[in-house]
Amino acid sequence: MTALGRRSAEGERTIARLLSAPVTCRRQRRSRFAYLRDMLAAKTRGDPVRLLT
Repeated sequence: MTALGRRSAEGERTIARLLSAPVTCRRQRRSRFAYLRDMLAAKTRGDPVRLLT
């Protein structure tokens, strides 16, 4: 499956997180923009991405 140009399981997971994060953040009354910023920064550095639980 192609996920916005990425043909890997990792790419699919990243896209799924990006699409579900706003809903989860709203439910948890967190800033979705701060979460997305932190997630993308971690991904860029190669650090593990913190999941919303």
